[in-house]
Amino acid sequence: MFIFIACMLFAAIHKADAQSSMSYPIPSYDVMVNGLANFEESGGTGSVNTDGKKTVSIISAGYNTLAPCNITIYVYSLDGQYCLGPYTISCGQSFSLDVDDRAWGVNVQTECAVEVDVFISQGGL
Repeated sequence: MFIFIACMLFAAIHKADAQSSMSYPIPSYDVMVNGLANFEESGGTGSVNTDGKKTVSIISAGYNTLAPCNITIYVYSLDGQYCLGPYTISCGQSFSLDVDDRAWGVNVQTECAVEVDVFISQGGL
């Protein structure tokens, strides 16, 4: 029940901030995020993938800042069935999550300007 409420809250916040968030395709590399950015996979469900597994990866660049900068990540299926997160990492860290073969999106929220790479690899790690 808590996960459902959290996903609904995420969806409401995402819809309310739609004008201020940027949208990018997956894969995207060297994207400067300052606040909120949304990344969505295009195409089918990965017909090349025979085992049904994919890995969503987010890599953030590390900058020398006086204050720590956190990145909050939500991973969601584009069919609306799953919303995973929130996951929190610091600047300079990476995050990976194994998912199934459906199309996925990633929502990245930052407290400061951070350069990120978001991509999906076939077959898991």
